[in-house]
Amino acid sequence: MALMARKKGWKIFYEPESVVAYAVGKKLTWRDRPYFCVRWSRARVMRAERYFYDKWGLSHDFERQENFLRDHKRHAFPFKKLQRLAGWRITVTATALVCEAVSAWASRRLIKPDQSPSVPLPQLANPTPDSVPG
Repeated sequence: MALMARKKGWKIFYEPESVVAYAVGKKLTWRDRPYFCVRWSRARVMRAERYFYDKWGLSHDFERQENFLRDHKRHAFPFKKLQRLAGWRITVTATALVCEAVSAWASRRLIKPDQSPSVPLPQLANPTPDSVPG
């Protein structure tokens, strides 16, 4: 909203003492995890991030988004015991691999291919008396 106001020439005021909090939410169920992994897949998020930066003429800061994704994906697969045994880096790597695998599987199952008829568009746009059934 502030970017849209700035684009229209309005003055934007920031409060330097403000604190922004982000709460992840409740624990995910096994049913929620496939959608979560598709929604937060790296390709999908980076495409949206690139669109946002380009739309508002901002310089790209993908490192910030990569760090957010890394930490956010851990919500789907916390692997707390693995982290105690193997450490943070291995846990983050395992989480990323599992989430991307679940995302690839869920994308094939949840995102249905286009079921529209394969009629060429010019035939639909300019019907002739011979092409209209009946």
